[in-house]
Amino acid sequence: MRITRQGITTYHWNQIKHLFPPEQGRRGRPSKPHRRILNGILWVLRTGAPWRDVPSHFGKWSTIASRFYRWRESGLWDQILDILRQEADEKAQIDWLWHFVDGTVIRTHKHAAGARKFDKEGRPRTPESLALGRSRGGFSTKVMIRVEGNGKPMQMVLAPGERHDSQLFEQAMEGGVVKRTGKGRPKQRPKGVVGDKGFSSKAIRQYLQRKGINRVIPRRSNERRGGPFNKEIYRERNKVERTIGHLKEYRRLATRYEKLPENYLAFLKIAIIFMWM
Repeated sequence: MRITRQGITTYHWNQIKHLFPPEQGRRGRPSKPHRRILNGILWVLRTGAPWRDVPSHFGKWSTIASRFYRWRESGLWDQILDILRQEADEKAQIDWLWHFVDGTVIRTHKHAAGARKFDKEGRPRTPESLALGRSRGGFSTKVMIRVEGNGKPMQMVLAPGERHDSQLFEQAMEGGVVKRTGKGRPKQRPKGVVGDKGFSSKAIRQYLQRKGINRVIPRRSNERRGGPFNKEIYRERNKVERTIGHLKEYRRLATRYEKLPENYLAFLKIAIIFMWM
């Protein structure tokens, strides 16, 4: 599913509208309809335009922006993602056999710089905490994604642009927990993982061996060859590459404009929510 110029459809809105907070304001006055506000957020995600350029028929731009930040802080997007994955798992629509990992570099706009030196808790912000750095592509952010066997994202990790993919591998494997409605342990680990040569290291192979996860990772030319290599499974690695390509169709994701990584990650989660729907 793609986010169209008409915004979210009635069918898909009915799937998630019960997860949004009540539209009645705290003082008893009705607030702006959530669906209209969400469509304004989706317009920004799709076009990459500044908040002030949001068309007036979506509502006041400041209301749309404040609702976006408020919902992000309340964990709304995570809640929706968890429920959609849980429903998909109950219908056996998540492939736990092989998962695919890959990283991509997102060019960062100059507006993403200049965040406040300290966060709300008084802790100093660093390039590491802001997921900002300089790679060969310039000022950038690294995004690591793990997708399940059907190509839908399970876990996303942000880091400075110069960070190597292999350094984010364990973070990508540890997240993406799917809880069960009844009794039973939550699902998290696939039976196997597929990655390119960038993930070929002794530390990664030992990590997967400890967790009991199979691997299809080609060795680099300067490494000793060992064991069989499943070329047919490795050809399916394009699933994660296609997923990254689909996400970059949204201009707010193809270039990072947000000063804070949590805001960029919120836009990323919104796009992934539509992939799961």
